[in-house]
Amino acid sequence: MNIREFLQKIEGYYGAYPEDRPDVRDVVGQYLESKIPEEHLGILFAETVLTVTGRYRQPPDVAEFEKVRISAITRPKEVPLALPDPEDSPTDEEQEDMSERLHDFVASLSQRKAPT
Repeated sequence: MNIREFLQKIEGYYGAYPEDRPDVRDVVGQYLESKIPEEHLGILFAETVLTVTGRYRQPPDVAEFEKVRISAITRPKEVPLALPDPEDSPTDEEQEDMSERLHDFVASLSQRKAPT
């Protein structure tokens, strides 16, 4: 998934960014580009859905995505990101491996430097 696809998915879930303020969507896209590798946008989407309410049909802004990123970084390794479908449940070893990889990825996000 690329950033354009990610933003479309976010807007599909939360509602569109304001048409009269295209700068909001642009700034969010720039933030994502600087902080999140494209291969991890799926994880960010899952974490966003878990932590940001869609009740008001307002898509997350930069501040909310930063809170989501911090939430993902501080999530204990034992806590799975989402429950698997019962039919496709991974083994305990696969769950442990996925949890460790997610934890390592999220920890690496805190080490990335923002562009100057």
